[in-house]
Amino acid sequence: MTNSTNPITDRNLDALRAHTKGELGSSDLVGFAAHDAQRVLLDNWTRAIADGSKEPLLDDVDQVIARLQLFRAEAAKHLPVANGGLAGITLDAWKVRLENIDVEIYPCPQHRISRYGFTGCEDADFTSESDAIKAAVAHHFG
Repeated sequence: MTNSTNPITDRNLDALRAHTKGELGSSDLVGFAAHDAQRVLLDNWTRAIADGSKEPLLDDVDQVIARLQLFRAEAAKHLPVANGGLAGITLDAWKVRLENIDVEIYPCPQHRISRYGFTGCEDADFTSESDAIKAAVAHHFG
């Protein structure tokens, strides 16, 4: 149980803690990472509420997600291709490598809006050229 002076808040935070342990926690990497993030947030929120904070605490979750998305984008640049990354090679350099094995990245003519595909995956429908390049790299080099 928390140490705030509001029993309703204590019950609500305890319910969140139980949810963290049950629904969102698991014994794999993702579960451990999610559990750790939730624990840190809940510990901070407990102190903030006890101190009388009126801040929108849910914004903390949005900020954590935004920072993880930035980390994901950076990791995608550096992880090996077999692990979903680009192995530290730029999209332009990958496009040249793909051209060297006769794989073309092209706009799909059947769509009015920008959609892309690549040689060897004619049913593809990517929303950007960079997404098509990444998919072609994974398909041909992954």
